[in-house]
Amino acid sequence: MASEILPLSAGQCRQARNALGLSAVRLASLAGISGETLLRFEKGSLTRATTVQKIYAALEAAGAEFTPEDSRGARACLKSRGA
Repeated sequence: MASEILPLSAGQCRQARNALGLSAVRLASLAGISGETLLRFEKGSLTRATTVQKIYAALEAAGAEFTPEDSRGARACLKSRGA
């Protein structure tokens, strides 16, 4: 996991999950949470910080990289193959 956990938004989660080709069920499994919890988070429901950290870690381990917010907003992308 990154040394500093950036806030993970519902939009970033969906964006990263889609970019990685992961279903909600698969990501939930990788994060050790229920599919219902993941879907609630992606719909914007208030979610425990520990749950968001699990989702973040699972996405990062699967190859997602998160950028801090700038003029274009916070984004999720795939890690470079050479990274």
